[in-house]
This record gives sequence, structure tokens and C-alpha cells, in this order.
Amino acid sequence: LMFSKNYFKEFLGILFITVCFFYAIGPLFRDLGPEEVIRHIDTRATYVSGICWLSGKSPYNPDIFKQVWDEKMVNEVWQSKLEKGRVVLPYPPTLGVIAIPLALYSWEAATPLFDVLNVCFLLLTMLFTILLLRDSQPNFLILSFGIGLSLIFQLPYTTAVFVVGQNSFIATAGCLGAVYFAQRRQFWRAALFILLASIKPHVSICTLVYLLITSRSWRLLGWSALIVGLTSLVVLTLGRDYNPLPEMLDSMGYYRAN
Repeated sequence: LMFSKNYFKEFLGILFITVCFFYAIGPLFRDLGPEEVIRHIDTRATYVSGICWLSGKSPYNPDIFKQVWDEKMVNEVWQSKLEKGRVVLPYPPTLGVIAIPLALYSWEAATPLFDVLNVCFLLLTMLFTILLLRDSQPNFLILSFGIGLSLIFQLPYTTAVFVVGQNSFIATAGCLGAVYFAQRRQFWRAALFILLASIKPHVSICTLVYLLITSRSWRLLGWSALIVGLTSLVVLTLGRDYNPLPEMLDSMGYYRAN
């Protein structure tokens, strides 16, 4: 009888998580308004930056970025930023980890691929959440409702990821993966997830700083600096721009203003 009760609670928990997951990714499958939804606004910037790097150009140069945008985003519906004179890239060079593989495909193929990628990172976020909470050994049904409700509460954030095409799930999964592997003293694996988290620092910076301080490990700091630094150097070398900081700061100022 006890086994039957536990099995039923686990079934309810898994069912609730599954329902909440499909509710969270609903924006992929439903119309959000009376007019046609303009999707993948931010994905355009990621894709164009990948094209720039593959072409040996720097996406941090606003003139180059606009030129490549004009060439690849022909007849695009989202042109308001272009009409203001420039488009900017408010991401660090580690974005190349995602942008360069996407740029190997056509824009029509890259958009559904990016949707699939975001679903995978959402699942990875859920997985690491379960693994990190598992050590506290809560009731499985309570744990399931906690994870499921968190998916519902972050629905506006989830909608922005799938509709606008943001990189937030990648950064979130990177943070949770880094914490998970750092707790197990697997520092090079943690550093790989820190690399993913660094793609969107305004989402991950507080978590990463806290992790690096509380881990009290020079090995984690060393592996992270090596992997993030080497990746950034390779991407910047592709764009032939070794000091994009002035352009990045200028881009962030323009990004906040608009």
C-alpha cells in the first residue's frame, strides 16, 4: 500500500511538471494577439553577429553590423532600429558559441533550430533544478509542484525567450550547471557551464560572482578564466577585433536608450 501511494504521488508530480512545461512553451504554438507576432527579434542580432564572425568581420562595429544586417535580413518586418541609423550587439564575444553554429544555416532554418535549442536549455534548467534540490530529499510531489509552479510564474520570462528569441535560458542553465558541478568539485565541467552563463552576463553575473567566492577554489577560477578567456580570444580573432570594449560600452548605452 505504501509503495502504491508513493507511486501515485510520483505519477501526479511527473504529470504536473509535464503539463506546466507544455504550458510554459505554449508561445511556440499559439498566436499571442490579434495581429501577426513578430518573433525572433533578438535572434536576428545573434544570427547576424555569427555571420559577421564567420566573414572575418567585427559585429561590434555598428557600421559593419548594419551592413551585414541589410544583406541578410532582406525585407525584414522589424526595421525600426535600422531607421534610427544603427543596430547594436549588446553581448560579449562568448555569444559566438551559439551565434557561429546558427550562422552556418540559412535564416529560415536557424529560427526553428534556435527554438529547439531553447527548449533543450529549458529542460536542462529543470533537470539541474531537480538535481540540486534532490539532496534535500523533499517529498516528490511537493518538489514537483514547486518546479511546476516556478515554470508558470516565469511564463512572461519564458514568453520573451520564445517570442523575442532571447538567450536567457542558456544563461540560466549555465548558472545551475556551474553550481551543480562546482558542488561536486568537477571544476572543468563547471567552467564549461560558466562559459554558457557568460553569454548573458546581466542574467548570470550575480550568481557567478557568488559561486566563485563561496567555492573558495582557485581551480574553479583558473578553469573558468582559461575557458572563457580562450573562447573569447578565438571569437575576437575571427572578427579581427581584439578590443571591442569601447564599442560594447557604446552599444550598451544605445541599447538602454532605445
